[in-house]
Amino acid sequence: RRRAVDGVQRESIGARSGGDARRRDIRAVWIVSVALEPTRLCDDEKVGGFRHGRVVRNDAYGAFVAAVARRTAITVARWQSIGFTHGVLNTDNMSVAGLTIDYGPFGFMEAYDVGYTPNQSDLFGDRMYSFANQPSAVRWNLERFLESCDRLATRKDRARALEIFDEAFSAEIYATFTRKFGVWIRDDDEYEIVRSFHRVLQRGAFDFTLSHRSLGAFASTVLARGESATAPALASDMFASVRRRQGRADEPTDDALRLQIADFGATYAEILLRERGDPELIRAAQDSANPLYVPRNHLLQRVIEAAEQDDFEPLRALCSTLEHPYREQPGAERFAQPASVEQQHALVVCHDRRNHAVRMSSSFRVVFERFRDDASDETVPTELSPASDSADILHLMMVDVISFAPRE
Repeated sequence: RRRAVDGVQRESIGARSGGDARRRDIRAVWIVSVALEPTRLCDDEKVGGFRHGRVVRNDAYGAFVAAVARRTAITVARWQSIGFTHGVLNTDNMSVAGLTIDYGPFGFMEAYDVGYTPNQSDLFGDRMYSFANQPSAVRWNLERFLESCDRLATRKDRARALEIFDEAFSAEIYATFTRKFGVWIRDDDEYEIVRSFHRVLQRGAFDFTLSHRSLGAFASTVLARGESATAPALASDMFASVRRRQGRADEPTDDALRLQIADFGATYAEILLRERGDPELIRAAQDSANPLYVPRNHLLQRVIEAAEQDDFEPLRALCSTLEHPYREQPGAERFAQPASVEQQHALVVCHDRRNHAVRMSSSFRVVFERFRDDASDETVPTELSPASDSADILHLMMVDVISFAPRE
């Protein structure tokens, strides 16, 4: 990777003949062959190899970089859909399998802020790893990866991989927000309702998770009433409820914000009534795409503090709740609660072990189960249900935060 980024070094390597270049090519072919092995494409006929001093190219290498691009795009699109911010998007913190790995000061956004970053070293300057900048940072990393594949994949294949990333990212964003909003979002024009919603969240600093979760109740109420005249007031009530759960009981004095909320409510209601879905089915589908529980930093901090006192019951309760993030669970209200004002600036430190009393001896897993495990196919329309492939929203998220209970 370092050689690929360093243009001068890369040119000198490319100019060499014999041993070093041959060893680099052999190593590259071996690495890609290992990556392709699960797909049973690692035999010489299909994958190619290194023969007579030259890399044997064929479609398998082009397919490989295309698959990496697509998986990477889907992963970052799903990050954006749930407010997850990785925090340390260096090139070596990316996976060719499209997995979420190697995150340290990660965080799930609470009060909506496109500049949100959980990484204190990224708080100044251009915040290159902030929530809003994640897609471009990941794409830049993909470009560096493709540069390192220059002797395997053709220039055309590598250029096409970047196009695939852009196409897959947009397609996944549209598909994901179709499920979250309960209305069809198939292009940039239809995506405007999402942008309108996020502008409200940004201006009012509304909680990301609870605001999206509230969309199902809003949509089902509008569809049950069958009219949009009351939608602005209904939207105002929805955001007021989110504010109260954030501990902000005061009424907003921002006239522009109130106008934005009313406009959003009216526009969203018109779209819902135009598409005329079943209220109960739409509500179930939306709730299946908008989690109620996420591992908020203040919850993790509370678990850390308890673990320092050899109390692991808070850990067990949190993990149990997070196994079903889309299902409302009686008695788990505290795990859906946003951070208080005092807790908002607390940060879970992952890499600086010198300043942390708890030693990292294991990880704890947060499993985002698919909604299909909780509901039958009759409950959720296929076209609005979550994707069923293995890359589902952080389907297995290794939260590399702290060690809790020792291994038994």
